Amino acid sequence: MSNKGTPIDVVQFERARRQVPWDQIVPYAGQNVAWSADGTRIVAAGHGYEELAKRLDELGIASNSVVWDYIPPLNEDCQL
Repeated sequence: MSNKGTPIDVVQFERARRQVPWDQIVPYAGQNVAWSADGTRIVAAGHGYEELAKRLDELGIASNSVVWDYIPPLNEDCQL
């Protein structure tokens, strides 16, 4: 089995990611997350990369088939 994931269409990903309602993102504040390759949903989360990697493994999701991200805590001044 190849370790290469399917290439992610970054333009499509970003477009879909921006459409995800804020209330679906807020529960992941302060966590590392894995977005589906199409950017429509968060498929796993963890406090730190190791925990996220473990969660992906438990779910049987290849780590190179998702987009890794960090959702900052709500009290950090940033733009999502």
